[in-house]
Amino acid sequence: MQTNVKESVLYPEKQFPVVFEAETDNFDFQEWVATNREYIRDKVLKHGSVLFKNFGIDSMAKFEALASTISPDLYSGYGDLPQRSNSKKLYNATPYTASLTIHYHNEAAHTTKWPLKQFFYCIKPAEEGGELSVSDGRLVLQHLPEDIIEQFATKRLKYVRNFIPYMDVRWQDFYKTEDKAEVEAFCRENDVEFHWDGDVLQTVQYGPAVVYHPDTKERIWFNQVQLHHPSMLAERVYNGLHAMLGSEEKFPRYVCFGDGTPISRETMDLVGKALEAGSVNILGKSGDVIFNDNMLVAHCRLPYKGDREVCVALGETMREADLETPASA
Repeated sequence: MQTNVKESVLYPEKQFPVVFEAETDNFDFQEWVATNREYIRDKVLKHGSVLFKNFGIDSMAKFEALASTISPDLYSGYGDLPQRSNSKKLYNATPYTASLTIHYHNEAAHTTKWPLKQFFYCIKPAEEGGELSVSDGRLVLQHLPEDIIEQFATKRLKYVRNFIPYMDVRWQDFYKTEDKAEVEAFCRENDVEFHWDGDVLQTVQYGPAVVYHPDTKERIWFNQVQLHHPSMLAERVYNGLHAMLGSEEKFPRYVCFGDGTPISRETMDLVGKALEAGSVNILGKSGDVIFNDNMLVAHCRLPYKGDREVCVALGETMREADLETPASA
């Protein structure tokens, strides 16, 4: 690797994220990234997360150039993030109440396809808070009882989405169409169960909770159980939704085991402690870029004060059918 970039580890005790920090001004990040692309990709496979600092990333174009050099297969049309108006392959971070946490999740793990790589560009950091917390799925499993891991691995997960206007993303925005027939065709093609109640769309999808990484072959925690489980909602939010909607399955997001068995709050407490035990917080400054392997690490946005602007890029589509279980498993 060229020596005009200093390499370190932000949290040595947990061995991630790796930090690449340019030591010179007017740094040509594109040449460096192109030259060291495989080295960078090897680092993210080993450590799960990489932080680029002082790379001179001060525009959407430069961010997209960095991300596409590392991961050429950036993709558009992802419904759970608002797309930026100036690019088909860049998104704004999830618009969610600043005072609340966006809980740990692997991006799009509740759908039939997901990005293997994910990039976060800090345009404007919050005045206070707003860290991106990342949790290594390998470490998570080290802190969960084996019987709990086995339960999640064998039963899998059932995700329910209710696209209720003004409560979550609209189905029109998620599926990028105003045509219900197009939504239905997509659902049929992607094994998504669906039901209409007037203009409210309910979808049901089944997905894994524990998988083996396609490149490292390591067993990892990979899902969105925290993001969808009702117990993770703030008390006032839960009470409001319950008063309006009644059953938890009618909430905008709900998850249970794949056989329909509810996931207890006690189990979710264990999951939460394991995710925290495997996590570190990254406070991005203007121009910083965080590069994650979306399967190796889950991410979470902590509460913040003031304005905050983060841009996201996603790359390298994966499907569960693409995954293999090692013969030794």
